[in-house]
Amino acid sequence: MKRAYDVVLDGTTYRLRLTVGAQKRLIKQYGVNAGQVCIDALEDVGKMSDVLNEALHWTGSGNPQGINGEDFYDLLVDEGYSILEGVPEVLFGTVEASGILPKQQCDDALAQLHGALNAGDEAEENPTATGENG
Repeated sequence: MKRAYDVVLDGTTYRLRLTVGAQKRLIKQYGVNAGQVCIDALEDVGKMSDVLNEALHWTGSGNPQGINGEDFYDLLVDEGYSILEGVPEVLFGTVEASGILPKQQCDDALAQLHGALNAGDEAEENPTATGENG
């Protein structure tokens, strides 16, 4: 069985992988390496749809026919995933399973992302007073 990142949505298992062919298409489309396209996808829904579409369609995936990246993203949202929680794990799990980045780098990127989000949440909850008396 080929290596992939598995996600179960609405009782269906989807196997995600960015094959070399998929990576080449993303590179051609966006002009940067596939890893960078994936990182950029966290801030660009069009790129996210394209990455997910490529990750769904590879020989031997067993994924349902007719689903595209947009539909898959909607399924993620329907299952409670968001761009801040869940989607990054799917994205980096796919990146790691595809051999684009090693597991440790993916884990570090996720930790940094969650750390930045948590720091932002804490700043909103505890705003620092600024003024002349400081």
